[in-house]
Amino acid sequence: AYRGALARARGAFGGGDLFAVVAPLRDALGELEAAGAAAGPGADTEWKAVLAAKTELARRALLAAAGVTLDVRAADDQVTPGQTVQVTAYAWNGGPLTLGGAQAVLALPGGWTAREVRSEGLGPDRALAPGTMATWVFEVAIPAGAALSRLYHLRQPRDGAWYRWPDEPALWARPRDPAAVTGRFAFSVPATGDGGATGGVVAGGVVAAGGAVPWGYVGVNPARGEYREPVLVVPAVSAAVTPKAMVWPQERSEPRTLGVEVRSHVKDGSRGTVRLVAPAGWTVTPGEVAFEVPTEGGARSYAFEVSPAGVLTPGEAAFRAEVTTAGGERYGEGFTLVDYEHIERAALFAPAESRVTVVPVRVAQGLRVGYIMGTGDDGPEAIRQLGAAVTLLGDAQVRAGDFEPYDVVVVGVRAYETREDLRAANGQLLDFARSGGTVLVQYNQYDFPRGGYTPYPVEMARPAQRVAEEDAEVKVLHREAPVFTTPNRIGPGDFEGWVQERGLYFLSTWDAAYTPLLEMHDQGEEPTQGSLLVAPVGQGLYVYAALSFFRQWGSGVPGAYRLWANLLSLTGDSWRAFRPAGD
Repeated sequence: AYRGALARARGAFGGGDLFAVVAPLRDALGELEAAGAAAGPGADTEWKAVLAAKTELARRALLAAAGVTLDVRAADDQVTPGQTVQVTAYAWNGGPLTLGGAQAVLALPGGWTAREVRSEGLGPDRALAPGTMATWVFEVAIPAGAALSRLYHLRQPRDGAWYRWPDEPALWARPRDPAAVTGRFAFSVPATGDGGATGGVVAGGVVAAGGAVPWGYVGVNPARGEYREPVLVVPAVSAAVTPKAMVWPQERSEPRTLGVEVRSHVKDGSRGTVRLVAPAGWTVTPGEVAFEVPTEGGARSYAFEVSPAGVLTPGEAAFRAEVTTAGGERYGEGFTLVDYEHIERAALFAPAESRVTVVPVRVAQGLRVGYIMGTGDDGPEAIRQLGAAVTLLGDAQVRAGDFEPYDVVVVGVRAYETREDLRAANGQLLDFARSGGTVLVQYNQYDFPRGGYTPYPVEMARPAQRVAEEDAEVKVLHREAPVFTTPNRIGPGDFEGWVQERGLYFLSTWDAAYTPLLEMHDQGEEPTQGSLLVAPVGQGLYVYAALSFFRQWGSGVPGAYRLWANLLSLTGDSWRAFRPAGD
């Protein structure tokens, strides 16, 4: 009977009259509900699941054909545990039928409560007339212990590269968690079109529930118009420590400053105390500071000085921020909104901490580095953490060729693609190398070799060679080259623990003036030597380093920092001592 009703609906739909589909869809829904009632609670589990899915689909189809639109909107896009938020359910009857017994309720997580404040737009016996809209306004109380909007696959730390899914099969493989609050609507749909046409509700009409309509927040962007976002449950107070990660040379003891940003997400702001909890072997000053963030969405930053309490041991530790509000609640994490137009917004939570990696690493004393930033990386901060002085070079300084104050000029990732000033001043940069400086160029793309920016000819295959396996074996071609001996002796262990990849946009061919220093390859591919090359230029050096240092810095990979320190410390004199003139 259900399939016969669907066949009649398909036939009616082919005639172009959408409302003609209502009656057969109403019959189809009635047959499914009758089947469920007849089967009873002891029916086969799989059969009940399929029946429930078909019933929900039939309800949605019936409401769509009848011209009924449902929505649930919250007054705020971010809510916090302990808050009360207004939620409004809307039902728009755009069809010709009068729907009887209209009602809306909210389905809530455990511990949440909802109180209906008022309803508007309904006639006698809760009838929803054609061309009218009904609204139900609720006050929803969120308990203090409400779960935050954590993506289900990120609730637990990953097991290596594998996500740990919760013991809730209904969530597995979903792109997002289901909405915390949904609206449930019910209407009595007339048995015939005549009842609706005359404004009456025909007795015996089937009840078409509106299913689970997720709540959302609707706002208006002046430039783009109306938009909709999911409602997120976030903590009342969040915190973040900057920098998030740092490398600390084992032999250095001078203090550094860490910042703790405290942000309030409640209407009246937040106040209390914040402290930075140090790992064993470290000290923090001050021990605790008072904070006050007077407005919702506001933030304040507080500085803490950290230093070793004694001799450091290589390894990892973490400084943790701990925020205590005036009411005694404690917070120790922050979150970032992933918010783009083409995907549903989500919150990514992270502990409010700064990871410190103690590394046995040295860099040349008194080193002065100029940095020409490209598309953006953490190179300058990595250099500062090594203990060297670094200056970001702006447009005017680059165009003027004002490189003389520096021992090394580093060219950032894809800088030749994004910096017209660098392309214009490339000749002066090579002159800097000829006069005794070191030019250290990180990976650049295809326009780099074509532009003739290198002191001697190079080529890059298309597609460019790369090594995507972060644990690919690395062969050192010249173990006694200063790149691998000074000031840090580089060994096989320095290529362990790299993340995401070894490198990209390797050179494929080069002039004999260049010396390749490493060989590597992905499984099943030919070895390549274009990841790291050095060439003498006058009294100085030119280095092309396509290794993915920019990915290793944020993860505090010790070996990458040690090799980077050696490259920064490399000089024309040390290279000539390794390679006699004319070699």
